[in-house]
Amino acid sequence: MATNAEHGDHVVIAEILVEGSGAKDEYVELYNPTASDVNLEGWKLIKATASGNEINLVGTFPNIIIPAHGSLLVCAPEAATCGNRVDVTYTTSNSLAINNSVILKNADGAVIDRVGW
Repeated sequence: MATNAEHGDHVVIAEILVEGSGAKDEYVELYNPTASDVNLEGWKLIKATASGNEINLVGTFPNIIIPAHGSLLVCAPEAATCGNRVDVTYTTSNSLAINNSVILKNADGAVIDRVGW
């Protein structure tokens, strides 16, 4: 699990579980530290491999809002750890590996946050 302790004026990748009870038991938690709601419609959640290839986890977020000072849980479809708290599931069958990083891009393709391990 990686945690991003830096909470600024934009949505951040707050927590990542790479592998829980199984290889695809994983999630990415996004946090909105701002005083305004943020609509993620059109944003992407991407994994970057050790070789630099970018592969979608969520190809395009639906019309979904992270409330001010709220969080959103993005889970792999097989993620038992998420239980019934899943807000969004991956739109692909891709999964994270221990040498990946996670990138959050807005609808314009700008990198909003990135966490590597």
